Amino acid sequence: MNILLLRTDAYTEREMVADIIQIPAFLCRQIDLLVAAAKTGKFVNINKGQLCAPSVMTNSAEKVRLAGNQNVMASTWRPDIWSVLSSAASCLKEASAGPPPVNP
Repeated sequence: MNILLLRTDAYTEREMVADIIQIPAFLCRQIDLLVAAAKTGKFVNINKGQLCAPSVMTNSAEKVRLAGNQNVMASTWRPDIWSVLSSAASCLKEASAGPPPVNP
């Protein structure tokens, strides 16, 4: 049996109805939104902001964990970033507590 999970960007608390809540890159440091997403108990994917250092994602993911949700990962929408920032992979892996995903 195949299960289809719905992932969508969430810009406000009212939009957190999908199976996987994805925080858009430009909102990756908005603590109120991160905490609201964490409190849903759903899986939270935080996209790395274009102008944020990869290490910032560790802080964003930690905000979700401190709110009581361990189901969090950090990702980037720019696959070319790996060649530019060699430290990005290790920082996103640390933030995600798993392999760093890259959105297509």
